[in-house]
Amino acid sequence: MLGTAAGVMLVLGIALLYAGIALANTLAMATSDRVRDLATLRLAGATTWQVLRMVAAEALMVVVVGTVLGALVAALNLLGLWAALGILEVWTSIAVPWEPLGITVGACAILAVLSAVAPAGLSMRRRPVELAGTASDIGGCGALPRRASPSRMTRRPAESSRRVKDWYTVRRGKRLEQRDE
Repeated sequence: MLGTAAGVMLVLGIALLYAGIALANTLAMATSDRVRDLATLRLAGATTWQVLRMVAAEALMVVVVGTVLGALVAALNLLGLWAALGILEVWTSIAVPWEPLGITVGACAILAVLSAVAPAGLSMRRRPVELAGTASDIGGCGALPRRASPSRMTRRPAESSRRVKDWYTVRRGKRLEQRDE
């Protein structure tokens, strides 16, 4: 019996390790994708610690929502199993292992906060002005390719101002030539 319990714990440990890696990877990528948003908050007057606390609160909110949804799914499955056993006239009580459940949720919360705050903290080392960038710097954030952007399809203000500058240069050049003669 000890071998079976150890095997179950090994499989459960591997599943929890995989879930932890997936959680850390998802939160790290999501936080590093939001560098511009965090820089905008800094430019709006938020301190570095305020931004990091906000990121930590968002990570904890993800863990809470995941825990609630997981508990609802587990409760529905347990109630269905309990009802099926009742049909077979096998009545049993449902025992929830609260201690391991609490340890798992706590470990996920710590991992989530560290995985979200670490990339945000590293990105906050740079000046917010450098991180915020400009609209022309947006490459893969849903912007259209440069060739097909709507501003290229219509006449740009830069072209009209270039024409005015060229006309002025030509006119000025003629005036200069007239003065030289």
